[in-house]
Amino acid sequence: MKQYWENKNVAPTFMVGYKWGMNPHATAWRDRLQGFSDERGTALVIAMIFLGLLTTIGIYALLSTSTELIGSASYKSNKEAFYAAEGAIEYVKGDGYYFTTKGTLDFPENILDSHPNITLAAEDTDATGTIKYITSGNPPPGYGFSAKDTMSSYFMIEATGTSRAGVQNTQEEGVAKILPKG
Repeated sequence: MKQYWENKNVAPTFMVGYKWGMNPHATAWRDRLQGFSDERGTALVIAMIFLGLLTTIGIYALLSTSTELIGSASYKSNKEAFYAAEGAIEYVKGDGYYFTTKGTLDFPENILDSHPNITLAAEDTDATGTIKYITSGNPPPGYGFSAKDTMSSYFMIEATGTSRAGVQNTQEEGVAKILPKG
């Protein structure tokens, strides 16, 4: 048996959204939730989430890479300065002139005819330093030299290397020059 309003395509106002046999409140909630079941735009939302995630990863990689580049440049500058200072020390140890004084000498020293225009610069690095006489005495133990036949002069070499970036590194080394007595 049909209700009178079914024939007229008009529902009473108290029956809007109501289906026979169902709770009208449950139907209202289901109608509200059906708006969320529409899948249009879902791909756009997922794409935006992935784009944000990839952007975050990219920014992290960029910051990490730039930090590593700065660190490696600093390491390189420090090593250049270190090797410039070490090279200066080796240069002085190989040149007997610097061990003939009982005072302090700067190096490189260009006032001698035997050392014209000596520079310790190489590929934008440079080094300077001093050699200082400390004392004379017996040779260091363990080198096989007799204190009866030889004597030693002790020196302290201090060299400062400068890298092309202006970083400086100072190295010190104690040296004993063993000479025959007499």
